[in-house]
Amino acid sequence: MKKLLFILIISLSSLWAKGSADSSKQLLALSWQNAFCEVHRYIKECKNSKLKKYTDTRFGLHGLWPQPRDNIYCGVSNQNKKLDKRHKWGNLPSLNLTPETIKGLKDVMAGYASNLHKHEWIKHGTCTNLTPDNYYKKAVSLTKQINDSKVGQFFAQNIGKSVTLQQVRFKMNESFGSGSGKKVEFRCQKGMIIELWIHLGSGKGDIKELLKDGKNINSRCKKGKIDRVGFQ
Repeated sequence: MKKLLFILIISLSSLWAKGSADSSKQLLALSWQNAFCEVHRYIKECKNSKLKKYTDTRFGLHGLWPQPRDNIYCGVSNQNKKLDKRHKWGNLPSLNLTPETIKGLKDVMAGYASNLHKHEWIKHGTCTNLTPDNYYKKAVSLTKQINDSKVGQFFAQNIGKSVTLQQVRFKMNESFGSGSGKKVEFRCQKGMIIELWIHLGSGKGDIKELLKDGKNINSRCKKGKIDRVGFQ
């Protein structure tokens, strides 16, 4: 009986840890919006605009996802799950973000126009121990740390060119320390780099600290083009 009780306690502890940002590794998914829009031209934020945007020359935030990948929809009602899965993101509950957080989020998340932030919170953010506001403050900060690094500079300087994973991993190592590059993978479509996925460890530190405990990852895509703004 005592043995069964002990197993039950351990199992419950594991389930609680699954929804904790401090006990779970994280994946920072960054979009190269120009390439994303090449293959998603019908989406609101991808329609032609003369306004210059932050994400024209820098990475945009897709999401910050607790790992493993099936760690989703924690404590979310069936009704909100259905809305999310049907892409009815505008009908999801308000996140009550502060004006400061909204401003930072609009800068780095082009999909804010399509309520991507609500989707990302419902599906992934609910599985952290953070409030929506703190979750997005953290995600925005991590995005900007990459954009302000040699990695972000390298992408901005090579728009319109093809680059290799090896080159980007070298820039990661230069920016965040030896071994950081092994935590990065390309996600590619039609010969373009659509996203950069960065595998982070657990905790609340800056990206350099989080990378130390990140997962070394293989990348199927080894080379891709850094697309420029506008449909090619």
